[in-house]
Amino acid sequence: MRRKMDVILDNIFNEHKDSISKRNGEFGNEDLVDVLLRVKESGELHLPINDANIKAIIYDIFSGGTETSSSTINWTMAELIKNPRVMAKAQAEEVTFSFFHSGSGRRVCPGMTFGLANVELPLAQLLYNFDWKLPNGIEPQDLNMIENPGITSSRKENLYVIATPYELT
Repeated sequence: MRRKMDVILDNIFNEHKDSISKRNGEFGNEDLVDVLLRVKESGELHLPINDANIKAIIYDIFSGGTETSSSTINWTMAELIKNPRVMAKAQAEEVTFSFFHSGSGRRVCPGMTFGLANVELPLAQLLYNFDWKLPNGIEPQDLNMIENPGITSSRKENLYVIATPYELT
């Protein structure tokens, strides 16, 4: 996986380097990769950075964003499976929802769209389309809810469940 990411990032770097050379040193319409490459070339930092450092930064941004979303969905599914009454209530709710207006402009939550797209909608699809049960006669109260130590709170044990098509009762 890491090699594939290296190839992808090398291609992105090459595209950005070509774009930077065509700009003749003018700033504007830069993205994060452009800024990092410019800082690398200028030597503005006290500690110099190289392409490997930039790759690590980009990789951390992408992996951090996806890991937290999947971990949130994993914990939510575990809690819902551990509490079948709550799962049934969530599945019975109407599919419509609305946001409370919590500000606009500078005060709007910058992660709201990301959170909706990467946590709420996939979770709603899982609940709306499937019934869930634990395998091999495992009871909900036996589900291990211990977390892994680390920067994010992932579950210590994987969640294994059986999905069957959801039927409205």
